[in-house]
Amino acid sequence: MEFCTCPATMGNTGKPNCEPIQGVAKKLIFVNLFDSTGARNSILKDDVIHDAYISDKLNETDESKRWFISDKINTVVDERADKVTQSIDNIDYITDEGARTFTANMNQGYTSLSKYKRGECVQNLAVFFVDKNNKILGEISGDGEELYPVAIEQGTYSAKPIAAGVGTLQQNQLKFTFSELVSDASLRSKVATGDILTITGLLDVNAEESNVSATGFTLTLATDYGYVGASPAVGNWDETFFTVYNVTQAAPVTVTSVTETPVGSGVYVFVASATSADVVTINQANPVADGYDLSTTITIP
Repeated sequence: MEFCTCPATMGNTGKPNCEPIQGVAKKLIFVNLFDSTGARNSILKDDVIHDAYISDKLNETDESKRWFISDKINTVVDERADKVTQSIDNIDYITDEGARTFTANMNQGYTSLSKYKRGECVQNLAVFFVDKNNKILGEISGDGEELYPVAIEQGTYSAKPIAAGVGTLQQNQLKFTFSELVSDASLRSKVATGDILTITGLLDVNAEESNVSATGFTLTLATDYGYVGASPAVGNWDETFFTVYNVTQAAPVTVTSVTETPVGSGVYVFVASATSADVVTINQANPVADGYDLSTTITIP
C-alpha cells in the first residue's frame, strides 16, 4: 500500500491537452538494477537515446551495466492484482498492494531459451519496457534526474518453453513480478530517437582452439544457433576485429597476422608470439565487431 502523509488531500486532477500514454510493450531491456560498483543503473534525464547510445549500452564490456534486449514479444499480460484486504465486521480494509505480474511470449527456439534462463540466476534483475512508439518505460528517481529500470522481485523471474502444437508455433515465455517496492505512480516514459525496436542483442561466439604454439594458434568461431554439428560460422573477420592480451605478462600481444582460411569459414589462423605457459585472452574488438560477444582463453603449451 502506498505511503500516506498526514494530513492528506487528493492530488490535483487537472491535466494538459496531451498526457504521455505508454502502449503495450513490444520489447524488454533487461539490465542489472545495480552495477559492479554498487551504483544504480539508469538513463539520465538529459540523455539522448540515439543509435550510438543504444549500441554503446548493448556492447558495454561490463556486463553489470549492459543492456540485454529481448526479441519482439507478443501475447503480453501486464496487470496488478486486486489490493490485499482484511475483512472486519464485513468491511474490507486495504492492507497491501496486490502483486503486479508481467507475462509475454516470443517466437523462439530452445537455444534462445538457454540465454533467457540465465536471468533466473541474476539477483538484482531489472527491466525497461519499450512500446511500439519507441517509448521506454521505467521508474523515475525522487529528484526526477534519472529513469531507473523497474526492479523485478527476486525469485519471480522465469523463462519456459511452449512447445509447438498443431497449428501453433514454438515459443518461449517470460514471466516475472514487479518488486513490491515499485510504485505504479512513479513510472514514467522517455522517448528513444534511435530505432530500438529493430535492434538485437549480442550474439555469443564460441571459440574452438587448435594448433596452439609459441608462434600462434587457430580459432574456429561459430554461434550457438543452427543444428547440431552445423552451427553458423562467424566469418569475414580480420585482425582489426580481435584484441589479444597476455594475462601472464600483463601486456597486449602483438599479432603479426590473422588469416581466415577459407574466407567465410570462421577458421582463423593467428600468427603471434608468446612464451610457454602464458595465458592469453582473445576478445572481439568493439565497435568493429559490433553485435558479438567473444571471450576465450588459451594457454600456450
